[in-house]
Amino acid sequence: GGEPVVEDVVASEEDAGRIEVLLEKTDPGQSLGFTVDCLTSRALLVNSVVQGGLLDAYNAQAPADKRCHPGTYIVGVNNKSGGVTSMIREMQSADKVTLRLAPPAEFSVDITKEVGRLLAVNLHFLPDSTSLVVTQIGNGVVKEYNERAGDSDKVIKALDRIVEVNGCTGKAATLMEALRKNRELNLKLVHPPTP
Repeated sequence: GGEPVVEDVVASEEDAGRIEVLLEKTDPGQSLGFTVDCLTSRALLVNSVVQGGLLDAYNAQAPADKRCHPGTYIVGVNNKSGGVTSMIREMQSADKVTLRLAPPAEFSVDITKEVGRLLAVNLHFLPDSTSLVVTQIGNGVVKEYNERAGDSDKVIKALDRIVEVNGCTGKAATLMEALRKNRELNLKLVHPPTP
């Protein structure tokens, strides 16, 4: 029993834009109430937030800009950072867990698939993923988009994640289907956090 203990967020100034979330377990085996995707080795991506769990309770009382939603990158857990294995172990074993979140670096791009031309991107995902990780960009429509983009913030790079396709969000299979069936693509992506 007992209500989850949710404390105020502390954001350190020198870590500009980073948000810290403190979750306290009331039982050693208690779940933190979210799932993560660790397809990239440096940071964890929040995949889903469990209703009624510790993170959900934190989000309910946190200001909108300090909440932790699916698609948020976790770059540190307590004093552990830089490797997903040590961060996951820390989340499982510690009773007090401070999550360091990276501000989402979202951007949108519009791409038209011309008949007979390929996007030519390799995408990596797990069945429960809610995003598609770009692993490689070959000669095709995406590479041509990048050459035209000019603005470096809008260039699609390896390890960027596609989180929305033409307004569709959800499981990786839904995103893949939307990529396949639409000729005009509006993609929302997130850059991975800088270390």
